[in-house]
Amino acid sequence: MLAADKLYLASSFQRNAVELKEKELKLHYDNFMAISTQAAVLIGFAVGAIIELDMPPNAPAIFQFAFYVSTIVSLVANFQCISCTTIVSVYGSQLSLRGPEGSVQIATENMFKERHNIFRLFAIGVISLHFAVLFASVLKMRLEAAVASVSIIMYSLYSLLTHMKAVHAKFYYSELDTPTLEDILMGPALSNALSKRKLRLEKQADRKTGWADWAGRNIWRKPDSPEIVVV
Repeated sequence: MLAADKLYLASSFQRNAVELKEKELKLHYDNFMAISTQAAVLIGFAVGAIIELDMPPNAPAIFQFAFYVSTIVSLVANFQCISCTTIVSVYGSQLSLRGPEGSVQIATENMFKERHNIFRLFAIGVISLHFAVLFASVLKMRLEAAVASVSIIMYSLYSLLTHMKAVHAKFYYSELDTPTLEDILMGPALSNALSKRKLRLEKQADRKTGWADWAGRNIWRKPDSPEIVVV
């Protein structure tokens, strides 16, 4: 009876752990799909800018070069973002469903690691599109409108970067602070109690070690030779 209860408890815990990893896998999948959708929209803007923008005949070559390079960088970065999200989502889902035991955890961890590259590509695409619009404003508009448009675009870019930095600081957490399997099993109260007990035992061990070192030094120290006073 005890063995059966133990087996049931182990199987229940394993099932719950798999369900938690499946939720995390679905979270990464939904985030990647949302990013790929926005990247596809930005690709449409970049392609439309390349095709539809008519360059003035007297446009400076340096601004034309900057416009086309910025647009192509945005286009390529968003293409890579869509490709990475699609490949990671497809292979991650396939591994989690058809892989060997423990594949759900492996797929989830690898998708979690790939998010940095995907976010970086999306950010490059957005920032490059800002610069493409900036150079297009310089090429197509009169001086007054170009100055106002460039100011607005630069403010938009600055506010975007500032907001991204603030959001990252708000939601940042260290991987060392994430709950482990031991924390889930024991609960916060028992985990804190065991941590305090472990810390108390370590202090007691350090105190005993320090006392033994002090006693050893005093026991094995040679006695001081008596002083000879010459009268």
